[in-house]
Formats: sequence, C-alpha cells, structure tokens
Amino acid sequence: MKKIDRKVRRGADDIAMPQNIASGWLHLLMILSLIASVFIIMGTAHALDPGTLPTGGRIVSGQGGISQSANSMTINQQTDKMIANWNTFNIGSNASVTFLQPGASSVALNRIYDQNPSQIFGRLSANGQIFLLNPAGVYFGATAQVEHP
Repeated sequence: MKKIDRKVRRGADDIAMPQNIASGWLHLLMILSLIASVFIIMGTAHALDPGTLPTGGRIVSGQGGISQSANSMTINQQTDKMIANWNTFNIGSNASVTFLQPGASSVALNRIYDQNPSQIFGRLSANGQIFLLNPAGVYFGATAQVEHP
C-alpha cells in the first residue's frame, strides 16, 4: 500500500510530507493551542488585585453619579433608566460595587469596552436591575457575591 503525501505550505515553498506526520503535527498544534488557552484564561482570572474596582465609568444616558472610597464604588442612579460606559468592569475579592437605583424596576445598562472578560470576585449589589455587556465575557469567581432584590 502506497502512502499518500500531503503538501505542507511553508512560506513560498511546498514541502511534501507523509500524511501521518502532517496529521501528527496538526494534532500537536491543536493540543498546544488548547493548553495555551487554558493557561491564559486561568492567568487572567487570578491576576486581579483584591481591591480592584471598575475604571473609566461615564454615564451617557439618564442621570446619576459614580463615587469611590477605598475599595468601594457606588453608582447612584437618579433616573429609572441609565446607561454607563466603562473602560473595565472588574471587582476584586475585597471590593464592592453598589447600584442605588430609584426602584426595583429601574434598569442600568453597563457597556464595557475591554478586550478582556470582566472579572467579578467581590460584591456586586443593586436594588433594581443591572446588565453588564462585555463582548469578551463576564467571569464570576468562587468568591463573587451578587445581591439583588
């Protein structure tokens, strides 16, 4: 039985390589990519300082205010609906973010413009509804506390 060669592209040259070797390399590359992805995810999920709070918050629709004291941030929403843009929205294990809203039916939409997933390890609380929109994702760690009515 004749083995079929697979051509592997390397720069501008074609290199003939037995198919079993080419498949082995492809399999090895897939495994290494998976391992690298796991280490990247694990590395980012645990690299957060315990006092970390969201950064770059701006209210772009509705009214309210954002204040910070030590490891605590308060978003005082004054209208029933509010939209805020954030550079990052991470909460360290010793930090807390509280949304004070007009009522239980109030809504705060939080758009996060970060290339990394938001990491929540501390306390996030609200007396209404909050939405965290991060295209990279939102990760809730084992120490995260989410409090709502």
